[in-house]
Formats: sequence, C-alpha cells, structure tokens
Amino acid sequence: LTNKVVAFNILSFVTGLLLRSFYSHDATARWVQILTIFSCVGTLFIGYKIQTHCNWSRNQQSIGLFLTPFVPVLPLIGCFVNLYLIAQLELSGLLAIIGYVGLFVGFYFYHVQRRANNRSETERMLSMH
Repeated sequence: LTNKVVAFNILSFVTGLLLRSFYSHDATARWVQILTIFSCVGTLFIGYKIQTHCNWSRNQQSIGLFLTPFVPVLPLIGCFVNLYLIAQLELSGLLAIIGYVGLFVGFYFYHVQRRANNRSETERMLSMH
C-alpha cells in the first residue's frame, strides 16, 4: 500500500506538470498530449488500486469498527488537488517551498536531538542521587 501511495503522489505531481504544459501552449507537441493522457489514466488506475486495497482490508477487519465515509477517495482527491496546485507554481515558488520545508525539517531534527541530549543529562543527574 505504501508503494501505491508514493506512486500516486509522484504521478499526481507529474500529471499536474503535464497538464500545465498542456494548457499553457497553443500547439502542444503530440507526445506531450499522449503522455498527459497516460499520466491521467495511470493516476486514476493507482487511485482505484488503493481504494480496492482499502475496501478489501475494511471487509476483513470491519466487525465492530466505525467506518469513515469516502475513505480513501476523499483524501486521494485532496492529495491530487494539492499536488496539482503545487505543480502550477513557477520555479521560484517551488524552490521556496522546498527551502521552507527543508528549513523546518532541519529545525525539527535539531530540536529532537537537543531534547534527547537534555533528557540523557537529566537521567544521568537523577541516577547520581
């Protein structure tokens, strides 16, 4: 399932890029049109495979559980729309997003490492008493 979700996200982004080039030029090359159609069909196919996998898992373990409606269809649509909108950004916007995400991920790992060091020092001081 994880591989299918990763493939869906990557294919959604590529589909967004292809749709951008498809709509931005008056005379789009024939191979771009064909690639765009295959990308759209591939995205729908992988989304269908994810949905059937989740429904199969639900039928196996659904006794006594609360089942949320429109799962996983609604989250897949949300992921596709978000990645489509990101693909519509210009290069400077994409680089800014990558920079911001990289900055916050680096800050997160720095914070986790710092807390781990503080925790080990606290445990060491408590063990001395």
